[in-house]
This record gives sequence, structure tokens and C-alpha cells, in this order.
Amino acid sequence: MTEVIKKNGKKEEFQPDKLKRSVEQAAREVKLSEEKMKQIVVKSTKPVIEYIYQKPEVKTQEIKEKVVEAVEKEHKEVAKAMKEFEKKKNHNHDQ
Repeated sequence: MTEVIKKNGKKEEFQPDKLKRSVEQAAREVKLSEEKMKQIVVKSTKPVIEYIYQKPEVKTQEIKEKVVEAVEKEHKEVAKAMKEFEKKKNHNHDQ
């Protein structure tokens, strides 16, 4: 079992579906077809999930960096949407 270390230090079990959903949301934001979206989700998350399962624990920031890097290889606009979402999330968190 791989544990994810959250920003606040809390640990939880790695959930691949959360990773897939974040890519899916970004792909929807870019208004891709269902087929193209699924293709990007599979191609970009599969290697990241395999990488994560090789580790006993991983920080959320590392997961985010790896998935954005993988998505960028598949579709730059989706990666951009993911980065924008993260910026907004961090900005709202800081207020």
C-alpha cells in the first residue's frame, strides 16, 4: 500500500481514481470529446500510477508534478488547465 502525504502532513491511502478525476476535470474544461478525454486520462495517468505504487509513500506535490508532466506530453491545453486549477486552489487556500 502506498500512502500519500498531504500538504498538512496527514497521510492517506493512494487512490488512483482521484488522480484520474483531476485529469478528467481538466480535459472537460478544455472541452475535449469523451473519447479524447479518456485517451488522455489513460495515457497520462497509467505511468504515474505505476510510479507511485513503487513507493511506500509519496507527497501530493510530487504526484501533481508527475501527472502534469505526463499530461503535458499528451495535451498541453489540458496540462495548462490543471496548472490554472491548482493556482486558483492555492490562492483561495491562502486567503
